[in-house]
Amino acid sequence: MDNMEKIIGEAAYQLLIRNEKITVAKLNQQLQLMAADAVTSQRKSEMLAALDWLQKYRHLSAVDERVNSPLRSLIQKGDSIDLSK
Repeated sequence: MDNMEKIIGEAAYQLLIRNEKITVAKLNQQLQLMAADAVTSQRKSEMLAALDWLQKYRHLSAVDERVNSPLRSLIQKGDSIDLSK
């Protein structure tokens, strides 16, 4: 799960440096690009696992699983960045 946080963070960072809005759809696209460019099969598997996790959030009818989110720990860390301001 810890690796998934990093992978989703990498995808979000790529969107930020391109000054794009971070949405589930955009993260999905970015993760697909990253999976296509993955050098190793392990890295590609990690990207695909992150995509699978993210699919739960593509639909408005999805069950609220924020408690299980790999991003949850970022909110709890003092060294995290608050983008809500």
